[in-house]
Amino acid sequence: MLKKIPWSRGGAVISILPSSRNSRATARASVSPASTPAANLFAGNENDRSHVQQFIALLTRIAVQGHTAVVLVSHPSLTGINTGSGLSGSTAWHNSVRSRLYLKKAATEKGEEPDPNLRVLEVMKSNYGPPAEALTLRWKDGLFLPVAAPGSLERMAREQKVDDLFLKLLDRSAEQGRNLSDKKTAHTYAPSRFVSEPEAKADHIIKRELAEAMERLFRAGKICNAPYGLPSKGWTRLERK
Repeated sequence: MLKKIPWSRGGAVISILPSSRNSRATARASVSPASTPAANLFAGNENDRSHVQQFIALLTRIAVQGHTAVVLVSHPSLTGINTGSGLSGSTAWHNSVRSRLYLKKAATEKGEEPDPNLRVLEVMKSNYGPPAEALTLRWKDGLFLPVAAPGSLERMAREQKVDDLFLKLLDRSAEQGRNLSDKKTAHTYAPSRFVSEPEAKADHIIKRELAEAMERLFRAGKICNAPYGLPSKGWTRLERK
């Protein structure tokens, strides 16, 4: 069990209660890793190295006695976000722990977010494993799940741009009364038509990218083959759903 006690130097910190209460806390901690926000436990000065080091030492004692892990959750400062360090306060928050992970938004070097549901879990420090690893996660059904086959964020941003352009050009073609097909042998094959559009040329988008975008949009249920004309002809055209 934990409680706040006053510092001799001012402020407050977390202390472990002695004897039987401490043993009961240890017994509970050994069941599963303990996770808690730092703001709910730490009442010292986050910029004071000695405060932070003593606090982490107490949490380490819980982990060792309970044969478990203590996961401390904290929010980065604006500086920590802008620099990519994910820190707030003293560097002792990084130096005193055995491992540190940083969950952040998935953004390209230009600051673009290809998907607002994506996050990156980056290993900032690992004394018992390889550092500098990163895992791309997607928010789905209330959980962050690993992306099955993650590509680079730049690639995701590129694919999203091509998808958006495909839909834009499809809408324009529909407004102009131009029917398009998903069949490669058709003279109205959409990727063949779209690749010559000024927007595609400006972004150096090639026919293969547009064809891949069309397949992604089919799988996502955003476009479909809709019948038109005489039923006996069996004609279909690409349309938004």
